Amino acid sequence: MLTLSDGLSDYTKPYFITQRRLESQKVAALEKQLAELRTKTAEKEQKEEEPTGMMALGGRLMIGGPAGFAPPPNGGMQPAMTGFY
Repeated sequence: MLTLSDGLSDYTKPYFITQRRLESQKVAALEKQLAELRTKTAEKEQKEEEPTGMMALGGRLMIGGPAGFAPPPNGGMQPAMTGFY
């Protein structure tokens, strides 16, 4: 380094120390933000995984009945009870 050979370390050393301190503070702040984001993401994923209300069946509404079953004969209408078979 030029400062060592010229004997200027008395002037440059405080600058380098300050730069290292600022650098370590920035890294610590970024690590803290990263940890907060990880916890928020983990909480969000847990909330998304938990079934709530009608979304318990994979997010599908069961309006038409379970999939894979054919509709009943007569267009889904019940036969009238006339007393005759």
